[in-house]
Amino acid sequence: MINYLADTTGGSAEPPLAQLGEVEGLRVQPVDPGPPPAKVDLTLGLAETNTVDGTVIAGEIDYAAGLFDPETVAVFRDVFHRMVDAITADVPTATVLGEIDLVTDDDRRRLRSPDAPGVVVDPAGRLLPPRIPGELRRSDETPVDSSTGLLARWLEDGGGPRIEVLGRLYRQVRIGGLRVDLDRVERMLADLDGVRSSGVVSIPGAAGVEIHGWVSVDADITADDLRRAAVESIAPHCVPSTLTIVDEIPVDDDGRPDHARMSTMIGTAARDAGVPERPEAPVGEWEVLVAECMSGVTGVPVTTAVQGFFDVGGTSLSAVRLVAELRRRTGLPVEVAWVFAGPTPRDLGARLAAHRDPERAGGPTAAANGGVVVPLRREGSRNPVFCVHPADGLAWLFGGLAPHLDDRPVYGLQDPYVVAGDLPDATVHDLAVRYVDEIRRIAPDGPYHLVGWSIGGLIAQEMAVELRLRGAEVGVLGLLDSFPADDAEPATGWTDDGEMSLDIDARELAAELLGGWRAVIDVDELVDPAHPGSVAPETIAAAIRDKAIGLGLLDAESFDRMLQRMTSSAERAIAHRPRPYDAMLVVATDGEEDSTDEAPNRWAHHVGGDITRIDIDTDHLGIVGSEALAEFGPRIDAALSDAESRRR
Repeated sequence: MINYLADTTGGSAEPPLAQLGEVEGLRVQPVDPGPPPAKVDLTLGLAETNTVDGTVIAGEIDYAAGLFDPETVAVFRDVFHRMVDAITADVPTATVLGEIDLVTDDDRRRLRSPDAPGVVVDPAGRLLPPRIPGELRRSDETPVDSSTGLLARWLEDGGGPRIEVLGRLYRQVRIGGLRVDLDRVERMLADLDGVRSSGVVSIPGAAGVEIHGWVSVDADITADDLRRAAVESIAPHCVPSTLTIVDEIPVDDDGRPDHARMSTMIGTAARDAGVPERPEAPVGEWEVLVAECMSGVTGVPVTTAVQGFFDVGGTSLSAVRLVAELRRRTGLPVEVAWVFAGPTPRDLGARLAAHRDPERAGGPTAAANGGVVVPLRREGSRNPVFCVHPADGLAWLFGGLAPHLDDRPVYGLQDPYVVAGDLPDATVHDLAVRYVDEIRRIAPDGPYHLVGWSIGGLIAQEMAVELRLRGAEVGVLGLLDSFPADDAEPATGWTDDGEMSLDIDARELAAELLGGWRAVIDVDELVDPAHPGSVAPETIAAAIRDKAIGLGLLDAESFDRMLQRMTSSAERAIAHRPRPYDAMLVVATDGEEDSTDEAPNRWAHHVGGDITRIDIDTDHLGIVGSEALAEFGPRIDAALSDAESRRR
């Protein structure tokens, strides 16, 4: 059976193929695509069905009529029939679908004839049937066809095949669920100091796809130098697992790296760099040190150099403890962002080795402060997500959201007053304008995806309005327990004069001061639970200040500025009046009765579109904790994918 989803762009609801009713035994009928984000491009399936006449095999093809013309669907049908014949053939061996020929013997003969313009193959190197896009290769006399780097398909043209070039071939693979652009990695390797040229290919291995890089370098460059430089500029999952130094990179007639020939020559390079492929255990003082610290923080033995901190139980909160331990043992200005950028002993070890001189990293203050924009995850080929800080002005807690967002960079936006002393009197609007300028330097084009927590949600909503006014496209606006103040009195432990209230319980005050850090700094270390009123507020503030500075979260001046921002947060929220906005809004609220119903409703006066509501059973400060993130993180990821799919 062939099911089709009608073209919703205004075209015919009945494609010519469907008008036939039945095509070589396969019934053709329309299907309901279902509500967004449900979507089908092309699926093929088989199922065994028991009938009164015995067991029969039912075949089904589902396709979007708006994407495929009838002739292309007919090719799908022919290949599908070929696969069914292979599966049902009376042979003693199991059938592997990946080994089934996709073309007929006659097509193979014509494509391989001396006067053929080339061949079009799939990622496995199999010849593709007509009309199906793939990699264009030239048929040489050598056993391996030469890659052209072009995406093409072949069409029937009278008596012989004709090649139709569709554009540049984007060589992309997935490593650990994240997309890797091989051409981009190749360019970034070539840009490293001392590298004359480079070539990057992906090779299937027993453990999955591996990235191999070849480089032609100056005489005094070593493999260790290359890896240390690479981990500084290339996303960790994109750094080649094997780097090989060669005299020259093989090139094709156009002077581009010949990736097909490289793939066959892997392992026989003129001079191997000697970099081990995924070592079983951490090697060298830096990798061993990182593994020991990771084990100490998580309580899980880290036995290989490629185990990720978050894979062994680490969280965005415990990452701070890991950073503090690494700083204590190395004396280097380790940054929290390093853990999110490269969370393995190999990646962190290489970064530590590259920063063994503290002056090279700009000193502890520069490292601790970071900047207004901090990369929480650099890698990813899809549009980035920009996360706006809560009242404390820091964004590193959003690092826990990154693992839930597929194949896209994640950046944190931090209050310029807290991290650098800029804009001390900034309003919500002032910060929104500043942040829009910052993110457009990183991503000149949209769609822009924004997430804000607490007062950061007000700033993110104002950013969305500002981006629209500048003619930019906004994708998803996600607000985490954030809503307009509407002149409500702030519930806070601070007086109108910005002083700490003496009437508040000491443990409550400590929790408010700690904010998202409360899972990093234990309140019970600061306040005796049996005597919560025994410690003066000023003493609590001083203790938290000393603890935060000791952990390397902030320097003294930044911590004091952070407290000033926290005291003015409620006042700034009340003074802000959101401007109208009509795009999708995702609101993640806490599970308390007094706010679950009220918070989203406050946005109704300012939003012309739908408000998608996600209720999370946690409090305001726990909304970026691991359990809450695991609940709503995938929902935000689905909203991002849905928003981008609607643009196609």
